[in-house]
Amino acid sequence: MWSLARTTRGRGENRPLRLSAIGKVALSIELISSTAVAVCVDGRPSVASEYRTSRSVVIGTVIGEQSLPKTEDDYFRDGTLYRVKTTKILRGAIAPTMGIFSENSSGRFPMDLGHEYLSFVYAEDGRLRADNCGNSGLLSRSSRILQQVQKLIKEQRD
Repeated sequence: MWSLARTTRGRGENRPLRLSAIGKVALSIELISSTAVAVCVDGRPSVASEYRTSRSVVIGTVIGEQSLPKTEDDYFRDGTLYRVKTTKILRGAIAPTMGIFSENSSGRFPMDLGHEYLSFVYAEDGRLRADNCGNSGLLSRSSRILQQVQKLIKEQRD
C-alpha cells in the first residue's frame, strides 16, 4: 500500500495518508507527466526557430505503422515507424509518402492511424523524425501554429 506522511491538523502528530486505487493512478499519471516534461531540457522551440531548422514542414495523414527493433549499433532504440501520406508541403521537399520514426523512449512522438498531423520533420541518421518537444501535433489542435507557419511562408515570399 502506498502511503505518504501527513500531519493531523491541530494535533501535531504524523499519520500515514493512505491512497485509494484512484489516488494511486492519479499520482502515477502526475509522476509520468512531470517526467515527460523534463525531457525537453532545451525548452520548446519557437515556431519560427523550428521552421528554419527542420528539413520539411508538412501536413499529412498517418496511413500505417510498423514496429522496428533497436538498431544493431544501438543508435536508435526500438520504436514505431509511422507511414504518413503527405497532403500539403509547407516547407522543403519530401516524398508523397514518408516514414516518421518515433523511438520508444521519453522522447517519443506517438501518432494515431487515420489522424492528420502538422509535422516539423528532421532527418537523423537516415531516419525522419518529429521532435516531441517541438511544434508538431494533431492538425485539429494546431491552428495557431499553422497560422504562424503560413505567416513565415508569406514573409519569405515578400
